[in-house]
Amino acid sequence: MIKMCEWERKVNAYWDKELATEEFQDVARHLQTCVECQIALNSFRRIRQILLQESLPATPTAIVATLERLNREGAFQVPRWRSWLLRLDSWLMRPKVAFKVAMAVSLASALILANLSTQISQATVKVQGSFRHAIQTISCEQIMQRLGTLFEKSQPERR
Repeated sequence: MIKMCEWERKVNAYWDKELATEEFQDVARHLQTCVECQIALNSFRRIRQILLQESLPATPTAIVATLERLNREGAFQVPRWRSWLLRLDSWLMRPKVAFKVAMAVSLASALILANLSTQISQATVKVQGSFRHAIQTISCEQIMQRLGTLFEKSQPERR
């Protein structure tokens, strides 16, 4: 059975759209933070969706029989992962917890970036070393010849 908080009747009325505007908004705000009421509201939605897919029974006894059959088949059970996700979501809505999670994510990101920047700086040092080696092995005369060739190629042809 779904565990409900003290807002149970109001959540039912919210689903049936029987509340005044102000009460409707109060319940909507409550639903943002209460996992039990979110689960109940989701089960109301699921029941409605299942009943819309079923052929509608003609008598109240047939409705009850259909609901009992669907319950035995497990149609109204909340998937375990969804229940955990809703609990995690409501847990993260608490300011202190959200702040701590944000700090942990920031710290983890900083550590990852620091590790990446170390690898990048090591690669930069290797490239600089390669350039130094290349510059030391090429004579000034060779450099001047290559620069001259590049300069001549970049000049437009004169007629």
